Amino acid sequence: MRWETLNAYVDGELDAQDRRAVAETLARDPVLSARVAILTRLKQGVRQGVTSAAVPPRRAPIARASLGWVCAAALVVLVGTGWLALSSRAPTDPA
Repeated sequence: MRWETLNAYVDGELDAQDRRAVAETLARDPVLSARVAILTRLKQGVRQGVTSAAVPPRRAPIARASLGWVCAAALVVLVGTGWLALSSRAPTDPA
């Protein structure tokens, strides 16, 4: 039996006739039946793992906005300090 057919059987994607045929084959073949049982448990585990996976928290958008304001304030302080430093220089007397 093809692997794709077994996957479709486990996922419930087969029509009634194909599903019945696979079920009859599984009833006669214990090795194949064990593989389908393992496949079923594997798929259930994956589904549970996906639903219980922790989603990392998103960074608050306020942090990015605050960074912009901090940069703007730093620029104002820098320009103000430069302006004060240049305006407080004593004029030189040409001799």
